Parts: sequence; structure tokens; C-alpha cells
Amino acid sequence: MAPRIPNGAPAAKPAVKATAASGKSSIQPIGRETKVQFRNAAGHRLVGKFVEAAGNPEAVVILCHGYASTKDSALLLRLAQELNKVGLNSLRFDFAGNGESEGPFEFGNYLSEASDLRAAVLFVRDTLKKKVVAVAGHSKGGDVVLLYAATFDDVPFVVNISGRFDMKRGIKERFGEEMLSKVEQLGQVQQQVRTEGGAVIKFMLTKKDLADRLSLDMEAAGRKITISEVLTVHGTADTVIPPEDAQQFARVIRQHQLFLIPGADHNYRTPAHAELAAKKIADYIKSGLWHRGTEARRRCRGRGTEAQRHVGGAGDGAFPKRALQTSDMGGWGRAQDERYVCRVQKGDVASSTGLWGA
Repeated sequence: MAPRIPNGAPAAKPAVKATAASGKSSIQPIGRETKVQFRNAAGHRLVGKFVEAAGNPEAVVILCHGYASTKDSALLLRLAQELNKVGLNSLRFDFAGNGESEGPFEFGNYLSEASDLRAAVLFVRDTLKKKVVAVAGHSKGGDVVLLYAATFDDVPFVVNISGRFDMKRGIKERFGEEMLSKVEQLGQVQQQVRTEGGAVIKFMLTKKDLADRLSLDMEAAGRKITISEVLTVHGTADTVIPPEDAQQFARVIRQHQLFLIPGADHNYRTPAHAELAAKKIADYIKSGLWHRGTEARRRCRGRGTEAQRHVGGAGDGAFPKRALQTSDMGGWGRAQDERYVCRVQKGDVASSTGLWGA
């Protein structure tokens, strides 16, 4: 069954003020960083940090943290730094109930976090007046960005960093059989989890949380992603989520690239592994945008009628098998059976009604 994600509430006018990155990490994003606020569909205030690259470019990459983490995790800070180096803005934010954001902390709220991501996307588009060119998430955040893409499919690039494919695994390992039996018997049991920064979060683990987690079908979600291109990054020494999960995503997602990092653990604690992951992700997005722009200008010449001749089998068959951007048309093109199609705007990618169901 396709996941249903509440549409994010239109972003409220943000409260913006200058702020420094978390003092818990020595990694500092380069460039001007401002704290921003917007509300999710439930009305909770979500807090984020926007890093503006030199020249204030239009493109923004949204970064999503993992379970019991925050926007200032070491990995997200490293990634914000690399994105800034290649000239891309970034927005990283705390999901509801995490970090500085309002709301309850929950275990199984993947779809509500995807709704939080929707609110962040709308905030970038409607308030910052910029384009979301990619969404990237680590661990639970990796599943969240994929669920977002399965529902909206309106962002050119999606980056899944060590996300889980088999949602039935990892629950018993985290809580233990005895605790799960108590939840089944009592309906809910108080738990606590320590964040990366050392804070302790107390929360209620409920039967609904477990049911929500177990109901997620990441294979079905992956197969629904038809417009966005997906990069999966995973460490081969990950003992939290096995690298086999990354290979499963590669199997089911239509436009997918897999990048395994030998010896990297789940949180990329070794600096060299974190740097390699961040560089790969930044280069993937930057080079993908360049490829889309140059190919689209060359093929479409800013004229949709010229490109539309290739629909239905006509054309020279020489077009690359990947999605392409056309800044001339203000939209996105896409390759299908090696024939290029220029299409109208849907969010920050194109749609083509009746062709890909967008």
C-alpha cells in the first residue's frame, strides 16, 4: 500500500536570526548560517539552520537527521560544509520532538517526519523563494526522504544515507524481546534514549509505534519513485543496518546509484569515512545539476515542441538514460527509453500527465 503523508502546512513567515553551529562538534559549515523556524502540518514549530553559499545561489539541499539525533549531528555538519564548498545552499532542521523543535518524540513516526520534510520543502519554495534540488537523510532520515519521494516525487535528487530496507529488522535488537512483550501486554512502556550530543530523551514506546514501523513497505515505496534520481550511500561495516539493505534499494529503485564505503560504520565516525561520504554526495548533486542543465539546453533549445517530437518512439535514440534539467523552460526533462522529453514544472521537477503519472 502506498504511504499517505499529510501535506505540510504552508510555511509561516520565519523567525530568522544569526547563530553559530553546535559547540559539540569541531566541524563548522562554511558561509553565512541563520536559524530559521517554520511550522509542520500539526502546527508544531520546527527549527532549522540555513547555510547560504557564496553568491546566494538558487539551489537548496535539505538535510534530515536520523533517530534520536538533531540537525547538528557531526555527519550533517560535514555534509553542509561540503555542499557549501561546491556552491549549494543547505537547510538542516530538527524533526518534531527532536532537538529544538516542538512536539512529542516518537519511535515509529516515519510518515509524520516525511510530512515535516514536506513543510521544509514548502518553506524553501514559498518563503525563501528558492528551489529544492535535493533531499538527503541519514539512517531513519534516509527512509524519510525515500518515503517523501514515493509520495511527492517532486525533487530532482534524493540521497539515502544508510537507510533501512527491511523494516522488520532492528526492533528486537534495539528494545529486546522482554520489552516488546511488555508493550504487547500493556500497550505502552516508558523508554529512554541517549542522543549523539549526550542528552537523554524519555518517551513512551507504544503498540502503535511498532505497528507503524512494521507497516512500512520500503520496496513498494522505492518502486513508486519514478522522477527523482536516488543515491544510496552505505558503509560496509554497518552493524546497525546491514549493507544488504542498500543493495535491495538498488534493486527496486528505477534511477539509482549505489556507493558503498569500505569499513565505514553506521554513523561514519571515522573522519575519513565521513569526508568521503560528504564529498560523494555533494559531487553527485552538483554534477547531476550540471549534466541536466547542459544536456537540456543542448537538446531542447528552450522549445518544448522540439523535444516533444521524441515522445512515443520518434527521435534519434541517442539521449542519455537519466533525468535532465532545462533552465530555459524553467522545468525538468526526463529520459525514457533513451528519448528526451521536456515537460512542465511540478515542484522543482517536471511532470508529464499520462506519461509517468505525475
